[in-house]
Amino acid sequence: MDIIMKNITIIILLAIIGLCSSCEKFLEAKPNQKLAVPATAHDLRLMLDTYSIINNGMPITVETMSDNYYVTNTDLSGLANQLMRNLYTWQRDETANSEWTNVYKSIYYTNVVLDEWKKLGLEGGQEAAAVKGSAMALQAFYYYMLAQLFAVPYQASADAPWGLSLRYDADFSKAITRASVHETYNTIIQLLKQSLPLLPAQEPLKTRPTKAMAYGLLARTYLLTKNYAQAQLYADSALLYNNRLINFNTLNANANAPFARFNGEVVFHARTSTTPILSPAIAKIDSNLYRSYDKDDLRKTMYFKLNANGTVSFKGDYDGSGTSSGYVFWGLVTDELYLIRAECLARQGMYVLAMETLNYLLITRWKSGSFIALSAANAEDALNIILRERRKELLFRGTRWSDLRRLRDEPQVVEPVRVVNGDTIRLMSNSNKYTLPIPYTIINQSEMAQNPL
Repeated sequence: MDIIMKNITIIILLAIIGLCSSCEKFLEAKPNQKLAVPATAHDLRLMLDTYSIINNGMPITVETMSDNYYVTNTDLSGLANQLMRNLYTWQRDETANSEWTNVYKSIYYTNVVLDEWKKLGLEGGQEAAAVKGSAMALQAFYYYMLAQLFAVPYQASADAPWGLSLRYDADFSKAITRASVHETYNTIIQLLKQSLPLLPAQEPLKTRPTKAMAYGLLARTYLLTKNYAQAQLYADSALLYNNRLINFNTLNANANAPFARFNGEVVFHARTSTTPILSPAIAKIDSNLYRSYDKDDLRKTMYFKLNANGTVSFKGDYDGSGTSSGYVFWGLVTDELYLIRAECLARQGMYVLAMETLNYLLITRWKSGSFIALSAANAEDALNIILRERRKELLFRGTRWSDLRRLRDEPQVVEPVRVVNGDTIRLMSNSNKYTLPIPYTIINQSEMAQNPL
């Protein structure tokens, strides 16, 4: 990114920090923080503009374990990565270090920024405020991602002890302990709420947090905690800042990458490097899911590519890579905000407004003049329709795994299944496999308890 290249000195210092922090062994070694010498809010901004750390290290596991796709027996056995094969079939594996270390490295960056912000006394000033707000919002974003993997699913009725390790500064001399699940989500919420007065309404780069991003992530978080009134409130707030929807009729269905990176719907851009198991050549879309799209539903041609052998691959990622995708989009998009709003309205009994919200989104997805507004007989009917459309809209966005976790006890969701060499593997709703084990290298060098078997 051009802005980063303007200050080579800071980037070199950041590289040194990365080396000294042993990014492959986060929380296992103490980085030498004395090498970093930011002196201004602009220097700290450059740290947060380090794309490879801040926006490009999201966990791929949330898609590897989702039911958005299937893999043939031949392709599965041909994968060199045993970890990916284990994750695909939901087998417990304690070697997934990168999912833990990469995100905690990003958290470390935000803590360095917040620590240096205090040391420099950067009170006042628009850029200084935006830097602090950005670091807090980003940190909340990272904790949210980690919670989808390493914290057990949220339950309002019980506070489970298996939350995350919450790092409040960059001091590595402090013991590594676990917070409860409730404390983990409360921390995410408080970080976002504290960031809101500091964040700008707009940013020139979609890789930077804004008020819409913080409001949107609050909506996501409250949705997971089943506080639907608050989730709706914050989805509405985010949409006040960005409510754009792409009319799919303006896109090229024949393009290998129909969606441009940083398009108008993107509120916040983040992505993750993919793995061979998710490449279009290997990951195939379930035929029943593909057939669920109406012939006039343009998502059927914008999202998918028909292969010569009759299978279907995904091409509709919001990173702009399409069929050549080396990444999975992990950011926040306005269509998700509309779906959160619709679901929360339905769950609060306001099903007419819920369907109006859903139809406002869907009319932009259908062939011009062909869409007939959907209606519901009651709130339960509306919820079923909305969850079905959420399933069809948000493919390969990092959201499906979270949905499987939060909806696993609800009748609308079918337990995910893999079929491998004729054997059916079902992820039961009461399974502990909805939560990854913390890598054994971290457990062995900390005071944290391992997740339940």
